[in-house]
Amino acid sequence: MHGTTLRRWATGTTALTLALATAACGAEDGSAAPAHATATARHAAAKPSPEIGRVLTQHQLEAAVIDKGDLPGLWIEGIGGSTDGTEDPGNGLARPVAADLTDPAACAPVDGASYGAGRHTPVGSVRRTAKAGAGAATFSLVSYRHGDATRTLDDLRTALEHCTAFHEKGVKDTRFTDIRSVDTTPTCDDTVSFRYTKVLAGPDGKDTKIPARLTAFRCGSTVAAFLAMTVDGTTASPEIPEDLLHAQAKALKAAVGAS
Repeated sequence: MHGTTLRRWATGTTALTLALATAACGAEDGSAAPAHATATARHAAAKPSPEIGRVLTQHQLEAAVIDKGDLPGLWIEGIGGSTDGTEDPGNGLARPVAADLTDPAACAPVDGASYGAGRHTPVGSVRRTAKAGAGAATFSLVSYRHGDATRTLDDLRTALEHCTAFHEKGVKDTRFTDIRSVDTTPTCDDTVSFRYTKVLAGPDGKDTKIPARLTAFRCGSTVAAFLAMTVDGTTASPEIPEDLLHAQAKALKAAVGAS
């Protein structure tokens, strides 16, 4: 996704995301987060499965989004509008991430991850806000041509080895800090998860800190990215509802026809 498009999308979805993400706030389980190198080594050793199954078209991707039939009690809503001007909120939005989107440039895959976006051109994409039980998250599903989904998560994993803080070029008073990989339950064919803090500089000189957690996983040639944020003024680290992850993974496996 180009820098301008990415920022416009982020700005347009902030209010809805923040209103729901408060519910995703949760306490840590007390375990210490692994060191950068240790977490990265564990992820690399996992040897992700190769991309198999169909490459989902835009229509097939939209059909693969979870609904109440997949997860009872689910509340879900599209975000934004499509880039072709049609009234189809949350569909057909993703663009490749520009190499110069962030400073430092090596952090661009980390910035694009919340949209399931990498440096490769998607086949189709959707974006939704969802709530399950007491938890909420925004998520993206992005389908790629064979090989590009794997490369998208590989790029993200490599970026997390070195990227600990960045800001988007052209965006004032916002920066991303305390970026660190974290362990997570493997989902589908490959999984990458990390935490960070979004820092907003206020006009009074006081910063507002928003802790966040992002988990991206790949099912075949589709990347799913789930983002939870804490916006109630506390410092509690948010958690992504496991029910959302599991339900969407199951739906994607069925859609791509992978074993």
